[in-house]
Amino acid sequence: MSARRDDPRLGTPTVVISLLIVLGLLIISLVPVAPVAAADGCWRGTVISGEAHFTLLLLDARGRSLGLTNRDIGRSITLSAAPARLGIRIQHSGAIKWDVRSVGARRYFEDGEDTDYNDLVLEVNDTCPPRPPYNPPRVSTGTGSTDSAGTSDGAQATPTPTPSGPLAHVGVGWMAADGSEIVPVGFVRDASGDQTYAVVRRALDGKVVRYWVAPDSALALVVPWEEVKSNFTYSVEVIITIPLDDQYPQPDQVARRFDGGDERIFSYDYGMDFWRQVPDTATFQVLGFYWCDVTAADATFWERVTIGVPHPPTSLPEQADYPNCQPTD
Repeated sequence: MSARRDDPRLGTPTVVISLLIVLGLLIISLVPVAPVAAADGCWRGTVISGEAHFTLLLLDARGRSLGLTNRDIGRSITLSAAPARLGIRIQHSGAIKWDVRSVGARRYFEDGEDTDYNDLVLEVNDTCPPRPPYNPPRVSTGTGSTDSAGTSDGAQATPTPTPSGPLAHVGVGWMAADGSEIVPVGFVRDASGDQTYAVVRRALDGKVVRYWVAPDSALALVVPWEEVKSNFTYSVEVIITIPLDDQYPQPDQVARRFDGGDERIFSYDYGMDFWRQVPDTATFQVLGFYWCDVTAADATFWERVTIGVPHPPTSLPEQADYPNCQPTD
């Protein structure tokens, strides 16, 4: 005779299920843990030790978990590019710490409980090749798209609306999905700083953005300067209603917010592919930047880009006669 489901020899269904769960967890614990990333990456981080009382999660520069904790001794993660910077999140409190020291190939993290810098120790093997030389976008003539936009995978994106209000009559150009080509149609100029931008829709995601017209760029050669100065010059409050392009910044482009929310100044490091804070005016001058070239970041710009290590401050004094704009011959 077969046993019933409530037969005491088998136990209750709940007990049976619990035993199966315990058995499954035991089997999983005996399986070796594999690295949590692709094998063809050029950046590899391995947890060497971790003596913190709490679980610490390894983070990239944007505060995203990289899948490693201080409990994962001997475990590795492999990425296709080196993170701009690394930090940790204390799991039980959610607090994020960027306190890390580098000695050779190892990174020593501190969770703030003490100052022993052994809460998570990561060994880094970085063999990522340098980025290719910067190629500015090709400037073409044509007609911008204002009602639809394709994405990089061929799908249709939901485009952001064309500019409205004071900017309603500004033409919208087009930018290739990989940033290699721009078809300029309309431009806007910042009345307070004299910076000029091409207004384009990115084929990458359908968003309408401002792309900075660098003084020495090919784009500067096609700007109808007199018309822009007369008819398309606006206050910075109006300018920043169009987001600054965050996908294809130009080498050494400088940006800051002018809405009173954040007065820090950052420059874009093309080689490292992240933005770096400029700590003071003297360093700004030593780096060869000019106030006329500081682009206006919108309110969420710094949330959309990667911020890396700041520029080290210079020991030289600030120059009182430093020009606001780059001198012309």
